[in-house]
Amino acid sequence: MHFRTPPIGDQATVISILLALPLSLAPQAAAAPPIQTMIATSGNIRRVVRQTPTTGESEVPAGMIFIPGGETIVGTDEDDVETIGQRDVVQMSEVMGETPRQAMTIDPFYIDRTEVTNAQWKAFLDATGGKPSEWVVETNWIGGKIPEGQENFPITNVNIPEVEAFLAWSGKRLPTEFEWVRAARGDDRREYPWGDRPDPKNMHSGGRQVPVAVDSFESGASPYGVLNMAGNVFEWTSSPYRQFDGFRPMKYSQGRKQTLISPSFDSSKRVIKGGAHISVRYRTRIDYRTGSKSADSDAVLGFRGARSVQPGLDAMQHAYTRLLPPQFSTTPLDYTDIFGREVTVYDDSRDIVTDYRYLAFAPRGQTRGKRLGQMRSKSVDEPEPVGLIASSEDLVMTDMPPATVIIREGGSEKPVQKPYVLPAGAYAVVFKGKGESKAYKKARRDRRSSKDDDTDEGGLQPPDPGLGAAVPWPGSMVFDIIKDVDYPQDQDVLLYYSVNNVVVAWQKADGLTEDDVAPVAASSSEDGRTWTIEFSLNNTGKKVPRFSMPVTLLGEGL
Repeated sequence: MHFRTPPIGDQATVISILLALPLSLAPQAAAAPPIQTMIATSGNIRRVVRQTPTTGESEVPAGMIFIPGGETIVGTDEDDVETIGQRDVVQMSEVMGETPRQAMTIDPFYIDRTEVTNAQWKAFLDATGGKPSEWVVETNWIGGKIPEGQENFPITNVNIPEVEAFLAWSGKRLPTEFEWVRAARGDDRREYPWGDRPDPKNMHSGGRQVPVAVDSFESGASPYGVLNMAGNVFEWTSSPYRQFDGFRPMKYSQGRKQTLISPSFDSSKRVIKGGAHISVRYRTRIDYRTGSKSADSDAVLGFRGARSVQPGLDAMQHAYTRLLPPQFSTTPLDYTDIFGREVTVYDDSRDIVTDYRYLAFAPRGQTRGKRLGQMRSKSVDEPEPVGLIASSEDLVMTDMPPATVIIREGGSEKPVQKPYVLPAGAYAVVFKGKGESKAYKKARRDRRSSKDDDTDEGGLQPPDPGLGAAVPWPGSMVFDIIKDVDYPQDQDVLLYYSVNNVVVAWQKADGLTEDDVAPVAASSSEDGRTWTIEFSLNNTGKKVPRFSMPVTLLGEGL
């Protein structure tokens, strides 16, 4: 459903999950690792670099607020349903979705101080070459432009796929429902971000026709200083709209008639929070929750971003969601021990992110496996998944043979050697040990058979020895590769699998050792273009395989 003008009633239309794996379902780190932060300032532009694992102090990302971990009260007590719902069956059914009240422990995180603005959305579109959707144009950005004076108003009428694209670009994610509650409530049981009583001086709600600037109502800030968590616009979370643990429908008596009250939970919907400028009082409480579909957009719904304390974690989870690598369907990635390097550029004069770049790697999680020699032998025919790499920068495959391309210059042609480059994105990394695989031997036999069948009159050309297609030209889109590229059989290699689940590149696996389990470590050249990522494949043994993976970035580096 789309509202071209703000609706008269208090509607909350939005969100069915199109994404195959909600980010809220990905494992979270139990505690923040050491973080290194570097900040470079030039005028109003700040360049913040965060990296882990290293030592140093953490800087709060620009425009965000740090929310410490702790215990938070979530939900409403069953005894309060009739009072809050004013004995109205429909309203009580909504409030029942908040029961039962319970305490939850939330890990530390960052959250945007305000909702995402029109100006920030335009910066995203400009950076990615996008255009405002028809719903944004029809409802607010008439002619495709932000109305004068509304640059700092919340962006609305954007659906979940659009929101997720923005968050991946800016290095953030949606907060979970419970993170949102902690940012609004803190450690006590307050009903509203500022306290227990509703106050029109602290929020924009109650039938107003349009929202206001996101930095309005500072008097209504949460205990941590987060603004507009009651009223203005509803906000997306990453949590599915399902019942809390321990939920029980309520029997409500009206004279001799007894009604069973229960909301229509639907896990394909997302929870939205906070109420809007049109909302009545009980829908602006911290605990109010309802579900909406992700494919829809709404004139009363916006969002704010969150960020994990561990650099690279959100980028890695976005990457996993896009790639969905089958190699890790049974043994997940280890999100508690990753390498992450992030560069965020922030314009203080406009309070917007203008650029975000990253390199991240997560090793395979702990599993009962084999020693190095056994793993190398077994992986000849059954390559061993070792991790997932994600990068906003193109990756140069330095061990793959370059291709010769012909360029025209001044009316003449000349050959130029070009390196093989993987486009920025996410790739599953898999180890194959030295030795000819059964697939390779079969391909070689097929080639010989084809040669025997060839005649002078013409016949099938023998396939190249290997596992499939020849190495594509530099710059080829890996999504178009549907067969494995050729790779060496006479040495250990790391294979890169694309979203099509085919090998699109390889690198030598030099320096493979067997050692005690150790955290992921990374080192780089001075210009940040050449990296070495070292990681253990935790096979729960005393000595485990230790990899040294080379990474070369195309361009200015990180």
